[in-house]
Amino acid sequence: MEITISMFEAFLFITAILFTCFGYYMARDKVKNQIGTIVEHTIDGLIEAGYVKIRKNKNGEIELIKLDDIYK
Repeated sequence: MEITISMFEAFLFITAILFTCFGYYMARDKVKNQIGTIVEHTIDGLIEAGYVKIRKNKNGEIELIKLDDIYK
């Protein structure tokens, strides 16, 4: 079996690789800058759905409750 690649196909392949690397780099940078917001929204969603138990301290800050504290 003989495989032949034209110049056009090689150009398309190289272009696809370059844009894939560029897209990966841009997405990685964007996620790195927004990781705190992503985690905050995830935890807030888990609290609202009832999967995570919380209590508020004297300063009004939210504290997560450990399972050991619930099942003593």
